[in-house]
Amino acid sequence: MEETRLVSLTFPEDKLPLMMDRLQSLLSFHMLSASQYAKKGLSDQQDGRVRELVKRVEALIQALHLTPDPDATVMPLTDLDEIENRIRELEGQYALLEQAQQEVFQVVKENEDALNTLHFVNDADYTFDELKECRYVAVTFGRLPQDSVRKLSLFDHSHFAFLIFSEDRQYAWCCYITTKSNQAQVDNLFSALYFEKIEIPYFVHLSPVKSLEMIEEEQSKDKEHLKHIDRKIIELGLSCQQELLLMANQLEKNLALTKFKKYVADSSTGYQIIGYVTKDHLDEVKQCVKEIEGLRMEDYPSQVSAKRLNDAKLA
Repeated sequence: MEETRLVSLTFPEDKLPLMMDRLQSLLSFHMLSASQYAKKGLSDQQDGRVRELVKRVEALIQALHLTPDPDATVMPLTDLDEIENRIRELEGQYALLEQAQQEVFQVVKENEDALNTLHFVNDADYTFDELKECRYVAVTFGRLPQDSVRKLSLFDHSHFAFLIFSEDRQYAWCCYITTKSNQAQVDNLFSALYFEKIEIPYFVHLSPVKSLEMIEEEQSKDKEHLKHIDRKIIELGLSCQQELLLMANQLEKNLALTKFKKYVADSSTGYQIIGYVTKDHLDEVKQCVKEIEGLRMEDYPSQVSAKRLNDAKLA
């Protein structure tokens, strides 16, 4: 059986990140959890906060369509408050663009639905103002799932007229006409059948043919606006790409450091890590840490209690 040695490494607090980098790759050195020989490892109140910041940075990287770069240089250790403030600033800029994008996209979608409906009724000789001003009749445009179209035959049609303009395998583009007095009842019926109402834009007042021209002109402007917002989002991503990727790598490194701290005890002479290594790998440990300024390495027979060793250092 190979002889095992108990190794104690004591080092200045500011060398902790360097110690983590060196020891995590040293498979022959089996570190003990600090709770095995001290009251507990280094407590890190920032662990949950760092995890949350990592999630927020990753969400921004994804939203801005950036590609994570694990090889990016890690930025110098920065105060977490500064990192969080910068993340909040970028989140705010993106949120404004995303909100504008969603609002314009919704308008484009609604106008697209209206255009589809108007194409089906473009030979009508009425204006939409005339429809809106009807005193006794209500006309509602929209689309109905084909499954619901089949179910309509089960209902009494005496209170409404139902017209299909066009259909595909999934939907029928249609309208229903009823009296104002029966409108609420008929609206409820079609709502229960998953009817999707298509609003004719507020600025449409003319005949379907003229209205088509108006909406198509408006639609063209809105689509250009949407492209403009898309370009702004791309510009935002390009302007902060390097910063976000460096920030992500730094936060991941901070997170790894918080996990590593469970192996670190706080002794009277600095931070301390204790672990076991076989005697033939002892030189590997020495070579790994020999250039770290202020580090003191001691090794003992494996029979020595790590807890007793730590208690002696605290005394």
